[in-house]
Amino acid sequence: MNTDLLNERAKTHGDFISGAETFYHLMKPIIESQLFERNKVKAYAATMIAAKLTRICNGDETFPDHWDDIIGYAQLATGKQFEPTGTVSLPFAQDIHPDLGGENI
Repeated sequence: MNTDLLNERAKTHGDFISGAETFYHLMKPIIESQLFERNKVKAYAATMIAAKLTRICNGDETFPDHWDDIIGYAQLATGKQFEPTGTVSLPFAQDIHPDLGGENI
């Protein structure tokens, strides 16, 4: 990333280093709750919501995209955005972790 882009994003997203600290504190209870073991979709949505909250807290809280994204991730977590069409096969997953090879999530 170039400096101009980083400076532009800092206006809406906040300082990256401060954001990392905020994100850590938002994610700690999510991770400790074992949500990732119980429901990966909801855990992923919670992670993305935490990222958007980080941007709100450290950047421009009036930036509409942050709030719209939170609504979108909450809808995805509750299944209101779409109806799942079946299972998702991840043929490349075994490259990431051997226990995931080709199984459905």
